[in-house]
Amino acid sequence: MAVLNVLGLIATVIFLKEMPRKIAARGHESFFAPLKSRVMRGVISYRTTTGIGTSSLMAFVPLFADLRIGLSASLIGILLAARTPVSILQSYTGRLADKWNRRSMVVCGGIASVLAVALLPLSGGFWPLLVVYLCVTLGQAFGIPPANAYVVHEGRTFGMGASMTLFMLAMHIGNGVGPIGLGGIADKLGLEYAFYAAAVCMAVGFCFLRGWSLVRPLIP
Repeated sequence: MAVLNVLGLIATVIFLKEMPRKIAARGHESFFAPLKSRVMRGVISYRTTTGIGTSSLMAFVPLFADLRIGLSASLIGILLAARTPVSILQSYTGRLADKWNRRSMVVCGGIASVLAVALLPLSGGFWPLLVVYLCVTLGQAFGIPPANAYVVHEGRTFGMGASMTLFMLAMHIGNGVGPIGLGGIADKLGLEYAFYAAAVCMAVGFCFLRGWSLVRPLIP
């Protein structure tokens, strides 16, 4: 991992060039100015709860596969690695977000992810667990790129750096809080309930996104 980080640093130094700066609209210099946007608040809620769902996969799927299904370490590794090819689809769904209705993509991706996370504890073997696990990733691959597009759209008004930073911060807050909160639920109620709780959190964030969009229509 250390070697890979060094390679990433070298690639950044060599290939990442400074771009001309564009000044955001006046009156939005504050770091938290993007939070004035209802769309940004909705998207940040969505990204935070999506981060909670992602953390539930990374933290509890290996435990579930080992303790409940009895998979070997190699099969668990294959299960986790299978996420990568599906995640690459974001390069394609990102282009679709420039052509299709972004609201519909977020809705479909959000519903698919919530249902798949809720179905994870019902998986009784490697193949069912793999299919459901990939469905979660596929839903995120369709929902996250258009959410990014909303952030870029709002960033043109409130500042691109601040908007993207808050969006990424929301994801990492979800990733950090998720394992702790869901771990407490798993300790009290059982491992399966960590996935149910994650699905509920994702559904709540999805509803917040939809709620904000009803007040201010999202861009198509």
